[in-house]
Amino acid sequence: MLDTGSAVIEANTFDSNEGTDHAGGIAMHDANDGSTWALSKRTIQAAVDAASEVGGDVWVKQGDYQNSSGQFLWLRPFATLYGGFYGNEVSRSQRNPATYVSAVKGNNNYASFLYSGSHLVIDGCALTQGTRGMVCSGAQPLIRGVVFTGNGPGPEGAGMFCGNRSAPVIEKCRFIGNVTTSHGGGVAFHDCNSKIVNCVFAGNTARNFDEPSAISGGGAIRTKGGTCSIINNTFVGNRSWWSAQGSPGLGGGAIFSTSTS
Repeated sequence: MLDTGSAVIEANTFDSNEGTDHAGGIAMHDANDGSTWALSKRTIQAAVDAASEVGGDVWVKQGDYQNSSGQFLWLRPFATLYGGFYGNEVSRSQRNPATYVSAVKGNNNYASFLYSGSHLVIDGCALTQGTRGMVCSGAQPLIRGVVFTGNGPGPEGAGMFCGNRSAPVIEKCRFIGNVTTSHGGGVAFHDCNSKIVNCVFAGNTARNFDEPSAISGGGAIRTKGGTCSIINNTFVGNRSWWSAQGSPGLGGGAIFSTSTS
């Protein structure tokens, strides 16, 4: 629908950690104007591009949205992306992301990418099967109710990587079963001002498969530089491994933080 040092860690739960345009899928066509479900665009990218030009919502119908090989979903300023629609709703309050999953799937690349901008919102989608679920560079996004699952094995921050003085606010998200061959199986922040609130990190892994002498840290979260507030989150079964032989990592099963305040 197109309408005009150390991280701050507060009240978290740790358990068993070691070391509006409509996008409607394949039956639609990107030449449609996206103004109704019947006139949905086929791809999320086409809907985001259209909404970004004037500012507006993108409502994403349930289903799997596979990126082309080597490509990623490029999220743009002033386009707010909402998943969890069955495909007949007339109000955003009618959606149900838990029941009607709108999944963006990576294909030999990141599932999604945000670059240099504010007014960036992604809400109620799933990002999966990418080398990373999301990369954020120089942006100030609000990321809410997003499921990052099954991303990697890939570079640092398999679920999500943010750098270049980004300032993400991450609320009520789930990071499940992401694997990095470096640091930060769930998320990694470099020189960012980040905030993570009311999220769940479960079964994420940081493990270097190729260099037995290399340290992999932060099964759930890795922070380096900048500031990071980590408030009222739950951490279960995240791991960091030091080597291919499975030795415990030295960088924290849940959180590995250096030079962050």
